[in-house]
Amino acid sequence: MAPLTERASAPGSRLLRWEVGVVLAIYPLSWTLGAVAGLGEAAAGRRPDRFAVQLPDHQVLSAAVDALVSLRMFLPVLLVGFLLARSGESLGAVGLARRFSPRDGWTTVALFATVVGFTAAAAPLTFGTFRWENAHGLPAYFLVPGYVDALATGFGEEIVVSGYLLHRLDQLGWAPRSALLASTGVRVAYHVYAGLGVLPVLGMGVVFALAWQRRRNLWPLIAAHTLFDGMLATLDAF
Repeated sequence: MAPLTERASAPGSRLLRWEVGVVLAIYPLSWTLGAVAGLGEAAAGRRPDRFAVQLPDHQVLSAAVDALVSLRMFLPVLLVGFLLARSGESLGAVGLARRFSPRDGWTTVALFATVVGFTAAAAPLTFGTFRWENAHGLPAYFLVPGYVDALATGFGEEIVVSGYLLHRLDQLGWAPRSALLASTGVRVAYHVYAGLGVLPVLGMGVVFALAWQRRRNLWPLIAAHTLFDGMLATLDAF
């Protein structure tokens, strides 16, 4: 396991606790509230659109707008980067210190295969528990916003929920196992809209947190998450 970061002092600990609480309230909590609303809609028989068609008569423009909207998932990265800079750190502190390497490629493949395995293993329990609306029958260019969303989600979620949260909890003196459970719990919370489909997310949260705690490298997590979400977008469309 990689060496632990320097512990925060008592005054620093109070400030860090406030900081972590604010970040979680602004981003994962807002995602969680939306997920709970989505779970209620699913229970009522209403399914959300996989690809939003805002302008039915201008579908290319609709796809472009959807891609731009997906970029909002990068906003948490800006906040985390700012907060790390305020504490004299950078995004390198949460696992983005170096470029993607060949070794990262193998780790990405292993993480991606693990998430696919979790999803396949849970399929008998989760099949039919959550379905998107309008995922089929749209022009192929609607995959562009799907892939943009996969990339933005991979960066946004992993930087906040894996790198930033685990890094700050380590600085606050949390035991690795407790920090892992906290990170996994946050990840699961904003995926509850999927009903039993959240089970693979539980496994993903544990494995990704362990991977970060061992190597403190976010690139394989981001890459594997992006590949998995991109695969789902492709399967949903076809």
